[in-house]
Amino acid sequence: MSGGPPPRGGRLTPAAPLACTLLLLAVQACTPPAGPGSGSGDGAGSAESPGPAVATAAVQVSPPAAPTGGAVGPTLPPRGDQAQAPAALVGQAWTVTGFAAGTAVTDVLPGQEPSLVFSSGSVAGSTGCNSLSGSLAEAEPAPVDAAPAEGALRFGPLAVTEMACAEAARNAQELRFLRLLEAVARYRLVDAQSLVLEDEAGQEGLLLSSRPPEP
Repeated sequence: MSGGPPPRGGRLTPAAPLACTLLLLAVQACTPPAGPGSGSGDGAGSAESPGPAVATAAVQVSPPAAPTGGAVGPTLPPRGDQAQAPAALVGQAWTVTGFAAGTAVTDVLPGQEPSLVFSSGSVAGSTGCNSLSGSLAEAEPAPVDAAPAEGALRFGPLAVTEMACAEAARNAQELRFLRLLEAVARYRLVDAQSLVLEDEAGQEGLLLSSRPPEP
């Protein structure tokens, strides 16, 4: 009764012996021939037949390529490269008393005067409304016995807080103070407690005093 479904007992169909024969031939083809010392003889000299040959390939992992350009990360100058503040300016609180423009001097608004404090390689202070801090980009020590003591002085980038001043006039004073700080190129000590910070042309600048404020 050909063409009918196979019996339920799990018996192979007539095509199954042919498939098994083909599988057996394939296994025999993959098995390499026995070596000279192989066999089933007795004794320790008998060698086992090697298993099927397995193809292998050596994989070489190349190291990551070196970067050919571009920034690797921010490069910061060593702290020793910062300009050192002139010794005569260090250790005192310098309060701005006026803004100089040519021969004219404008007094600062009382109560919240801008101020600066120099340390060995940095500066900190107040705009009158906000705090500031930063470094010195250039500073030249004054010659010994110079009168007045003066030299080059430039500020580096300054970080300033961003609180608004209470009055428009104080906002305008803060902006003028920061603009003049950016333009400073020289310092001049009129005396031990009077300091002038001025631009390259000597036309604009800040007048500062280390004297305690008058009551």
